[in-house]
Amino acid sequence: MLFLLSYGHVHYYTDSFPLLFTEVPEPPQNVLSGDIFANSATITWETPESDGGSPITGYVIERATNNSGKWIRVTRDAVKELSHHFDSLLEGTVYEFRVIALNKKGESRPSEPCAPFTAKNPYGKFFDAKFKMISSAHLINSHSFGP
Repeated sequence: MLFLLSYGHVHYYTDSFPLLFTEVPEPPQNVLSGDIFANSATITWETPESDGGSPITGYVIERATNNSGKWIRVTRDAVKELSHHFDSLLEGTVYEFRVIALNKKGESRPSEPCAPFTAKNPYGKFFDAKFKMISSAHLINSHSFGP
């Protein structure tokens, strides 16, 4: 007995069943940056829409700096989680990160990159304004209880 199997636009005849096909996964989705500081940031993402017929075995992360468009791999081993924390960023540098999914067939295309961000501490004007507000309140309170 022959079986006709279709995969996309390709049709196969086989006398054994089942015949399994796998492809590389789709790219990860919704890559975001967070917890940004002068020397660190966390990157998060969501699983691909399709694993290509084989479980995702991990993720590889690439980065580009200062809008160069030159992507380099920044993880040596496959990342197993849906996030990764980087501790050695350079303050004042603009970063973009993208993620590649892995399965037994190979690597996905790179994801869309996260929005570019500058490695810097999150406080500044807001922190200074709050400090002045606290200092003013302390000054007012200390004068209201004086002799």
